[in-house]
Amino acid sequence: RKSKKTLDDLKNRESRNAEELANAERQTEKQLNKRSMLAQKRDENLRKIQQIGSLPAAEIDEHASDSVKELMKKLHKVNQEMTKYSHVNKKALDQYVNFSEQREGLLERKTELDNGAVAIEELIAALDRQKEEAILRTFKGVSKHFSEVFSELVPQGKGQLIMRTSADAGDDDDDEDE
Repeated sequence: RKSKKTLDDLKNRESRNAEELANAERQTEKQLNKRSMLAQKRDENLRKIQQIGSLPAAEIDEHASDSVKELMKKLHKVNQEMTKYSHVNKKALDQYVNFSEQREGLLERKTELDNGAVAIEELIAALDRQKEEAILRTFKGVSKHFSEVFSELVPQGKGQLIMRTSADAGDDDDDEDE
């Protein structure tokens, strides 16, 4: 009977210990969650501070002696004064920077396209020169052969091909006699 009572006491103690352990685990889980949330909040605040940038030393020195309560009052006052400017486009600076970057990109692209257009025009001019040279070379060859064939067909005759261009249009009367 003593052993049964001792066994019951041990079982009760074990269940209390299990309950205490479960409570301790819940408390630990809560503490870990709270720690995680605080770490995230700290990281977010550090990121915000980095975005703001460094404060001038004079500003830090000026408010170093103020208590947190006084700083909060000043912050509240500044926030209230900022509501006067709520109609101002707060994204204007970001938009200006974004548009400026886009403008720079477009100007660079325009320069590239202008350079490309110049290169294309130079290529077209070079191809036109080559075309004219090829036409002239071909015409000279045909003219030479025409003169030879004409000499064979008309033994005492002389035949010559003359190429007329739009620039020669005013000289029509002079060349008809030949």
